[in-house]
Amino acid sequence: MARNTGSTSIQSTQAASKTASPDTSIGRLTRVFWVWKLLLLTIAAVSPGPGYDTSTQILFDRYPSYSESGLAEASRWLAAKLTRWDAIYFTNTAARGVVFEQEWAFSPVFSKLVSLVAGACLHVISPGGLFLSAFYGESAFALLNFCGLALLVSASPSQNNTSSVIYDASKLVASGLAFGLASVVRSNGIFSGIILAWDAVAYLPSLPRILEQKQWNHLIRLAAILLGGSLILVCQILLQGTAYVQYCTKGNWRTWCGWLPPSIYTWVQQHYWGVGFLRYWTLSNAPLFALAAPMSVVLLGTGIVALQRAPLMEVLQNALAEGKSPDEKIASADQQRFAGIMARCALPQVVLAALALTSFHVQIVNRISSGYPLWYIIIAITIHADKSSTMQRGFFLRWLGQHSTFIVRVMAMYAIVQGGLYATFMPPA
Repeated sequence: MARNTGSTSIQSTQAASKTASPDTSIGRLTRVFWVWKLLLLTIAAVSPGPGYDTSTQILFDRYPSYSESGLAEASRWLAAKLTRWDAIYFTNTAARGVVFEQEWAFSPVFSKLVSLVAGACLHVISPGGLFLSAFYGESAFALLNFCGLALLVSASPSQNNTSSVIYDASKLVASGLAFGLASVVRSNGIFSGIILAWDAVAYLPSLPRILEQKQWNHLIRLAAILLGGSLILVCQILLQGTAYVQYCTKGNWRTWCGWLPPSIYTWVQQHYWGVGFLRYWTLSNAPLFALAAPMSVVLLGTGIVALQRAPLMEVLQNALAEGKSPDEKIASADQQRFAGIMARCALPQVVLAALALTSFHVQIVNRISSGYPLWYIIIAITIHADKSSTMQRGFFLRWLGQHSTFIVRVMAMYAIVQGGLYATFMPPA
């Protein structure tokens, strides 16, 4: 009977996939991706003038074009439109390496990789907008952070077979490496290490029993978690250590060299850009806080919803129930595991939003949020769920249930406007 039931479930799922709406196909997603990117690039290309800053033109004059063809000139024109704000630093360091101290704030590793590979990983609709198509680290960060999360959640915690345990342990180590590389591209990648720290701390209450009973599957998993977390620190130590050797040895000494731990990134942010706890809280920056407010609310709100678990599970069940047969519903155990994963993924996102509001340039939360998948998932759930299921489940779930579709529309509109502002060298960046 169990075999027949499984066969029926598989057949039902296959039938459902064959009759699925083309709106959910990979092909449609690909088309939406290219149409959206072409729209943003078109906006950038037709945006007038260089804006108030001539840094881009100065940079491009250093590296003249060796072709006078129409295609070469068009490519140069578009590249110039995409080389704005921080992208000027990334482009400079990719061309001639890191020279000045403040350039260490713009991931010399990312610049080096791009100078060798000349690739970029792009996103579809996101508040990051044109920043995900320009020479910025956001797209590479999102790729690495998403890979780390995918590896982390695919490592099943309940395997007993030795080969399966080792295979899942390797995923945990690889996830730590992906998070470490993400932290090299953007320093906020280190927040993803909170997830591995959470998993390690969760083992502490049962560790004596695990050791006593020699439960090797759990011991191997714990060792993999600790090793994965250590790789994040190793990546940061290598990055900061390189800067330390350059600026703090051979008779050189900078203020940050005596810090514990020494961090050139923190020093550069404080010294050159005035970043620090509440230092951005000035009246002149009020418009930037207003600009970042919607995304900050979304990040904090979806994070709190995920941490609450139970309300999210009820809304998820409601969203899954619509139009589904009993064979297609996700098992309760899988739903509980999903809730646990969402709660763990919420922590880096909440920390990011809190620090954006208190300790660094708040407006960049609109683009760096693109590398955190939790809020996308929860908004998708609230869009598909019956709105009545969110009404009695707390402020943030009620707010998301009422405004989730509107949030997506505003996100698209913002990205279009932002693309034009970016290409003309106008704030915000």
